[in-house]
Amino acid sequence: MRTDVLSRGIFPSERRPTRTRMFRTSPSTRMQIHHAPKKGLLQRVRSGCGRRVRHRRLRRVVNRCANMAKSATERTLNTFRNFPTLTVGGMHVVDVLVERNVSGRVESVHDLFLTSVHGLTDNKVASLNIRELLSSGTLKSSVQFNYLIDLSWLIAQYPAKFREKPILVVHGSHGATSLRSDRSRFSQVSLCEARLDIPFGVHHTKMMLLEFEEGLRVVVHTANLIKEDWALKTQGVWMSPLLLPGKGDSATRFSADLAAYLHAYKVPALSKCADKLSEYDFSPVRVHFVASVPGYWTDSQWGHLKMRAILPRITEGPLVAQCSSLGSLTIKWLDEELSRSLGASPKLIWPSVDDVRESLEGYPAGGSLPYSHRVASKQPWLQQRMHRWRCDRFLRTRACPHIKTYARFSKDWSRCHWLLLTSANLSKAAWGATAGQRFLIRSYEAGVLFLASQWDTDMFATEEFVVPFDVPPQPYHKEDRPWVYDLPYTDKPDTHGMSWQPS
Repeated sequence: MRTDVLSRGIFPSERRPTRTRMFRTSPSTRMQIHHAPKKGLLQRVRSGCGRRVRHRRLRRVVNRCANMAKSATERTLNTFRNFPTLTVGGMHVVDVLVERNVSGRVESVHDLFLTSVHGLTDNKVASLNIRELLSSGTLKSSVQFNYLIDLSWLIAQYPAKFREKPILVVHGSHGATSLRSDRSRFSQVSLCEARLDIPFGVHHTKMMLLEFEEGLRVVVHTANLIKEDWALKTQGVWMSPLLLPGKGDSATRFSADLAAYLHAYKVPALSKCADKLSEYDFSPVRVHFVASVPGYWTDSQWGHLKMRAILPRITEGPLVAQCSSLGSLTIKWLDEELSRSLGASPKLIWPSVDDVRESLEGYPAGGSLPYSHRVASKQPWLQQRMHRWRCDRFLRTRACPHIKTYARFSKDWSRCHWLLLTSANLSKAAWGATAGQRFLIRSYEAGVLFLASQWDTDMFATEEFVVPFDVPPQPYHKEDRPWVYDLPYTDKPDTHGMSWQPS
């Protein structure tokens, strides 16, 4: 029998001794948070009132409970999940807490977030985790685009009541055999392998399309769908406002550009998704959708040429490129072709060996920072442009970056013209390169561009914007070495007392 936590007690006959925290909302209404005497975990929520609570009192109770949830651990929420009859206004108490968490603690003026990091406080930045993303409505279906995918882990991140909802997973050739094997255990999962006809290309896009009964959310992020990426690394997430049923595109043509990207896969399932976008009102969206699609192109729809078409002309101020993988580059491509699109030659933020060694994961974090000795030895000039990874402003310095951002600042670094959050690392395969009269892109990528003009301002204040690194960036010193993942590091142990011997 379903029990409303705010109208009747949950366990009226059970009288186990517990330590109790009381939240009073009025003389007749109260909420008790019971702790087990030894474990200290939240065990049950009980209302002390014997009648239905008016809406105002309900709101007060939920507010108090949401404040408690700001510091609640995942173990706490899992404890609540063990009691399926705990509901608040028809919603399970966990969903209420998560929903209030997303709209309260995880608040961002620009819909830009960092992922939560285990062991680090989040009181300085808007942050969330994958479960909060997947719990932000009554889910009907979802589409997951990614590179590395642990299907069992992914399914476990969905709220239990939504785990049987249809999931379409869009992936590349990397790990495809394993995915097909895992998919046999999940009847609700469909797979879509993206075509990669050009050598050395990958399906690197990291995006979610979440269709809820209440509306649609588009999520563009930087994390693989594996546990490590969502637990101990610095990642970025853009989560759209809830897009309600209706008609209309944004001023940035977000819906049209996203639909063109989905059609570019030339897969019926994704073309159907593209057509469905027209059923929702995208007018609240303020960012531009910037993507890469493999192929030889003659227009400016994809890659860095899309940035060239969108960005305003800016004559001064530093440009920063921060990424988690480095390809084989040339000075001509970086300083002439890419810089023409982005407006300047970039300063590069790339973790040093010490940055990796002193991280939460230690040397294993460097496995997600692929820059090979073969490539590095051919471009020693790049080290002169490198800067250390630092994010003291958001307490993320020890959480190695897997986020990718490109941003243009004022000369004094106090303001930011624009910022791109993307899956695209610094490589020709991701951004594209001129090949004769055509433009060659090898990989699928997706990102969102924040232009200050879309927020009715000339520039963002750096201190008020989620710039995921400290500015000005700290240049490498003579003793600093860039992280190269296939070299051994045995002279100094990492934070776990281990050395690094690549296989």
